[in-house]
Amino acid sequence: MRVPAAVQSMAFDPGDRRLAVGYLPARPVSVYDLRSGDSVAELPVGAMPKQTVVWHPGGERLAVGGSDARIQL
Repeated sequence: MRVPAAVQSMAFDPGDRRLAVGYLPARPVSVYDLRSGDSVAELPVGAMPKQTVVWHPGGERLAVGGSDARIQL
């Protein structure tokens, strides 16, 4: 699997079906299907460099934080 930019963080969903990827330069967060390797979502988060991603324990939500003072769900 190739990603479009330098990776800052990665997180597997609780069911190990998806991988969320946050990037060092500001860009949408990517979500990939682990079985196929395909991108299943590009989540716009605005100008948020140094992205950190974490899944909710149930796998329904993804939290994204970065170098600004916001956390996006």
